[in-house]
Amino acid sequence: MEMVWQYGGGILIGLVAAVSPGPDTILVLRSVAAGGARAGSRAALGIGSALVLHALATVLLVLLLRDFAGSLALAGLQLAGAAYLVYLSAMLLRSAMKDKVGSLNAVQADRTTQRYFAQGFITNLTNPKALIFFGSIVSQFVTAQDIGSGTAVLVGIVTAVPAWFLCLSYGSAQWLGELTDRSRRLIDLVAGVLLLIVAILGAAAALVR
Repeated sequence: MEMVWQYGGGILIGLVAAVSPGPDTILVLRSVAAGGARAGSRAALGIGSALVLHALATVLLVLLLRDFAGSLALAGLQLAGAAYLVYLSAMLLRSAMKDKVGSLNAVQADRTTQRYFAQGFITNLTNPKALIFFGSIVSQFVTAQDIGSGTAVLVGIVTAVPAWFLCLSYGSAQWLGELTDRSRRLIDLVAGVLLLIVAILGAAAALVR
C-alpha cells in the first residue's frame, strides 16, 4: 500500500513539474501549431522517453555518487542543454522569418513528426529544468536504504509528465490548427526567444556552480 502512495505522490510531483512552463511546454505547443496533434504527441513521447533515462540516471547516481546535484556531470549536461536550446531557438527564429509556411505531403509529414520525437527527447534530456529537478529534488526520494519507494516515485513522474503533454497536444490541436501563417510565424518567434532565454539562464546556472 505504501508503494501505491509513493506512486501517487510521484504522479502529483510530475504534474506540478509538467504544468509549470518550460522548454518542454514551449516545444509541444510549437509542435502542435506546426504539425497538429500528431506532431505534439510525438514530441510528448520523446519527452517521456528522456524522462526514463533521467529516472535511471537518478537511481544510479544516487546509489554510486550520492551527490548528483553537485557533480560536474550536471554542469556539463546543463551547458550541453543550453547549446541545444540555442540551436533550436535559431531554427525557430529562422522559421519565423519565412514568408509562408509550406504544406507537407503525407511522406514529408510523417518524417517531420518523427523529427518531433527526436526534438522532444533531446530537449528534455538536456533541459536544465529537468536536470535540476531530478538531480536536486527527485533524488531526495531515492536512497540506498529504500530504493523501492524512490523507484515508485520515479515511475509516477515518468507516467504523469508525458500523459500531461499528450493531453496538452490533443487539447490545443483544434485551436492551434486554425492559426494563420502569420500567427504560426509569431509562435515560432516567441518560442525561439523564450528558448534562447532559457538557454542563457541554464548556461549561467552551470557556469556559476
